[in-house]
Amino acid sequence: MIEAELNGVYDHTIFSNEESGWTVGVIDAENRKQKVTVVGAFTANPGEALKLHGEWVNNKKFGEQFQVARYESSTPGTVEGLRKYLGSGLIKGIGAVYADRLIDRFGIEVPRVIEENPRRLFEIQGIGRVRQKKIVEGWNSQKEIKNIMLFLQSNGVGTAHAVRIYKTYRTDAIEKVKENPYRLATEIHGIGFKTADLIAEKMGVERTAPTRIEAGIIYALGEISDREGHVGYPSEALCGRVAKLLELEEAAIEPVLKELAKPFQSPVVLEIDSEAGTWAYLRRQFEAEYESSVLL
Repeated sequence: MIEAELNGVYDHTIFSNEESGWTVGVIDAENRKQKVTVVGAFTANPGEALKLHGEWVNNKKFGEQFQVARYESSTPGTVEGLRKYLGSGLIKGIGAVYADRLIDRFGIEVPRVIEENPRRLFEIQGIGRVRQKKIVEGWNSQKEIKNIMLFLQSNGVGTAHAVRIYKTYRTDAIEKVKENPYRLATEIHGIGFKTADLIAEKMGVERTAPTRIEAGIIYALGEISDREGHVGYPSEALCGRVAKLLELEEAAIEPVLKELAKPFQSPVVLEIDSEAGTWAYLRRQFEAEYESSVLL
């Protein structure tokens, strides 16, 4: 596939799936006489300036469309684009009426006024302290969303996954992903361990990092349970499986497994049996097994 680029101003949304982020929208594209239908996992608002990367496809029912693989957005660079952006209702405190008043007063400088000198908003008829606060907070919130999407995409997260991550974590997305990218495998639908591992690598997580090995251990135990039906598994054999999964030496796995199982309420439990040796369990399954044996 030869990647194409499409630049323009987002016009309106035809369809959007809140859960997956899949969107069908229309863009007023540069160097094209007619508006273009764009499809893919992305979030955009009327008036937003977009730089889209993807490919042209020919839909049998709807004709030529641009399918988005990744994208960048920025504050509208024209007065009319900014008027549409502000008037869309996206920013709390601003609707069509106040968008016109702001544009008439400040023109293309509206963003700079909101960010650098918000007291000037009081120059607009009808804007008092409550509305001014809503406008500033709403503007900052939308700016944060753009920063989050840019951070995720720059770290190897596809647009569909980026939308899901944002919808799950909202403004905490960057902090949570930086803290532990492997949480994505258990908390975000559609992201498995291998995808989370690639994201972690892109973010600079070392291959031998305890965080990575711990995530590999938990993932392996989950796979053993779900696919093979084993509640527990010999720790020695588990270390071998995890080493193969992570492409590491077995010697790197065992000490991390022991440390992982130490804290109270750790997600992993090690049980030592004089005859069977040491077995590893996911805590939730270990406790469920224990409760069922007590009831019997």
